[in-house]
Amino acid sequence: MKSKLFISALLVVFSMQTFAQDVTIIQSNATDNTQSYSSTPKVKKARFWIGPKFGTDIVSGIPSDFTGITDRLKEQWQGGIMMQFGRTLYLQPEAYYSVVNTLDGAGAVTATSQSIKVPLMLGLRFLNLGLFSLHIMGGPSWTIPMGSDNSINTDAKQMEWLVGAGIDVLGFITADIRYKYLTDSPLSDQIAGFNVTDATLPYTPLNVTVGLKLR
Repeated sequence: MKSKLFISALLVVFSMQTFAQDVTIIQSNATDNTQSYSSTPKVKKARFWIGPKFGTDIVSGIPSDFTGITDRLKEQWQGGIMMQFGRTLYLQPEAYYSVVNTLDGAGAVTATSQSIKVPLMLGLRFLNLGLFSLHIMGGPSWTIPMGSDNSINTDAKQMEWLVGAGIDVLGFITADIRYKYLTDSPLSDQIAGFNVTDATLPYTPLNVTVGLKLR
């Protein structure tokens, strides 16, 4: 009889321990020694996201209307995938298929160049207000040209540095704007000549992307 009681007690203790792993104690009343429990399971915050991303390079001033945006996308666009590891401080590798078209005066495509772009961004999320959060990022980006037969010429790859900022909306919509640092020009000259509005002046190389963070 004692052995049955002992086994029953062990089963009860084991059951209580198992149940305690799935519940959270939210309130305790010391006056009457009673405790209330909530059966809400613990939610683990994600540390990894993956999703599609689409964008373009700004080479002659920021478009002011929808027609300007569509014309810009006709000239060049990039589409690919992003991955993000971490929450506040994160690593974000990306890969894009990029197309640049040369247009004539009538807007017809006369030549096309293709490439693979591989940015590797280190980011910092510094403001999180729930509905949206802000972040800054920077890192290297490699551009690998592709031939007319879709072959990839790794010997002709180029590297540039990107730095920028962005916003996440509703936790899964992300948008970035990044400045391309030109290694063949002094940084002081690039800062002094920063221009994104007047297309008659030398352009300021910017990259704009929008994507979805899926889990």
